Amino acid sequence: MTTRVVSVRPDTRIQEAVDLFEFHRVSGLPVVDSRKRLLGVITEYDLLQSISTLQLTGTVADFMTTEVTTVGTDVSLVELARIFLSTRVRRLPVLSKGKVVGVISRRDLIFVGKIRQQLLTELPVVSPSPELGVESWGLRVEG
Repeated sequence: MTTRVVSVRPDTRIQEAVDLFEFHRVSGLPVVDSRKRLLGVITEYDLLQSISTLQLTGTVADFMTTEVTTVGTDVSLVELARIFLSTRVRRLPVLSKGKVVGVISRRDLIFVGKIRQQLLTELPVVSPSPELGVESWGLRVEG
């Protein structure tokens, strides 16, 4: 889970959002208000829609997705996998008390799953429950 979340406000210009995507090497950003409450997300898919309609100007609010699947900090590995399998999303905002505290990606889950499997194979004594939440994984993926 990335805890240093790069986010945008609804009034952010599309070009600025594109620059953030490139600079931070991300494929989506949470859209938040001044209190870090989630309002939506802007993704590569949303940006492709702006290109396809030749609307290369405007704000994030013009293209963002407002119906967003989110998870809490207590979500399990198994539940995350199920959510990623049942949706087309690549990342999920992680909320605590209504505020964005992180973003978890499919890649994060695969990486943590791989390490967990190695621990189970190499160190059977250390076998965390698959139902433990993201805060208890003890790993932090930044970037």
